[in-house]
Parts: sequence; C-alpha cells; structure tokens
Amino acid sequence: MYKSVGNDSRNAACKIITDRMIRDKTRFFTERKNNRNETDSGLFYDRRRIMKRQLEYFMIDGAVGGNQEWFRNVVMHIGGCAAATACDCCIYFAKYKGKKNLYPFDAENLSKEDYIQFSMKMKPYLRPRMSGVNKLWMYTEGFGKYLEDIGEKVEFKEFSGEHTAREAAVFIKKKINEGTPVPYLMLRHKDKKFADFVWHWFLCIGYEETADDLLIKVATYGEATTFSLKELWNTGYKEKGGLIGITVHRNL
Repeated sequence: MYKSVGNDSRNAACKIITDRMIRDKTRFFTERKNNRNETDSGLFYDRRRIMKRQLEYFMIDGAVGGNQEWFRNVVMHIGGCAAATACDCCIYFAKYKGKKNLYPFDAENLSKEDYIQFSMKMKPYLRPRMSGVNKLWMYTEGFGKYLEDIGEKVEFKEFSGEHTAREAAVFIKKKINEGTPVPYLMLRHKDKKFADFVWHWFLCIGYEETADDLLIKVATYGEATTFSLKELWNTGYKEKGGLIGITVHRNL
C-alpha cells in the first residue's frame, strides 16, 4: 500500500542528506589540507607528491666518488677540486652512460691509484692557480678542451650565481632528472657551517623537494653531504659562483 510522505518527513530526510554532504565535504578538505603546505609564494605543495631523486653513483675504495685529498701533487692536493669534479663526471659518464673513452682506465674496477693518475691527466686542463678556477667559463673551457682532445663533444650550459635560489632549484632538478651530475662552484659564504665548501667545486648528485626549499645531495672529499639549497645559494656576498649543466649525447 502506498503511503504519502508529509512535509515534516521530507524536511527531516533532506536535513539528514544535507548534513551528510557537509560532513563528507568537510572531511575531504581537512584531508587535503593535512597533505598540503602553503609555500611563501602562495603556491601549495602536496606532501604526497614529494619528489626525491638521486643518481646512481660510484664508490672508489669505500669513498663516494673521488677525493682531492688523495692527490700527491701539492698544488692538486690544495686546489684540485675543479679537476676532481671533472674526473668524477668522466667516470660517471663512462660507467653509466656508455662513454668509455672519457675515462682512460677501467670504469668497472675503480681504484684510488687509477683516480690519482687520472687527476694528473686532467691537471693541465683545469690546473690550480692563485685565484682558483673561479669562473664558470674557466671550467667549461678547460674541461671542454680535454674532451676535444679525446675526440668527444659535450654540451655545457653555464648557470650564473646571479640567478635566484628558486631558479637554481629548477636547473638542478632538470639535470638530475636527465641523469647527469651538476658541477657546483661556491666562492665565499657568510655562514661558517659552509667553511669547507668555500672557494670550492663539488658535484650535486641528488635532491629532495620540501615545502619551501630543495635539499641537495653533494659529493666531494669522498663523502656525500646534504644541504639546503636556499641556504647554500644565498651566500651573502656579491661575488657569486654558479652551476654547470652537462649534456652528453650517446652518438656523436
């Protein structure tokens, strides 16, 4: 038997449905808010979409990459950081990108002694000097000459320290996502915790995004260290270093 529903019953049913919709919508926005941070630019960052990338990297006798402190030559021991990063790049591309002729030894059986010998082959191209290899063009010119002499061609892109930290983050992520380490030159810095990285070349080999920063993993002195890019990039000095983007083509 069909029974009609009065206005009171219909109103009560509508209220139940409305309350349920409000409750579900509130829960949806609460969950979304809990998974998002608002950055200083007003953009939102979704914690569930955190990007973290690290290059597969090589070890030499238990060290992460090479170490200029191994160098027996006095000037290379003191100021061979540019040559060391170039050596590491060559080993990386030989081992992981099939560019075997970049490294004159066995990239599958790396040793400290071979690395030291290789550094002396790189020395004439990125030689230590009084002021150091303190310009991006010095690095690309010297490293480029080494590559030219062995019959290789690699594209370099110089990225000045005059750019913002945000722009630097985009540049680093792009190159790491392409599978290439990023040579980083830092000159002076007012924060004393970066004292070991002053007037120094090192390699960026990974990153992790946060809500308002980029944590970068760098390799130097045979170790891997993680820094805030925002803190590292904003040195407090007018004189800046910068980054080098490297593009290696498989068929040249």
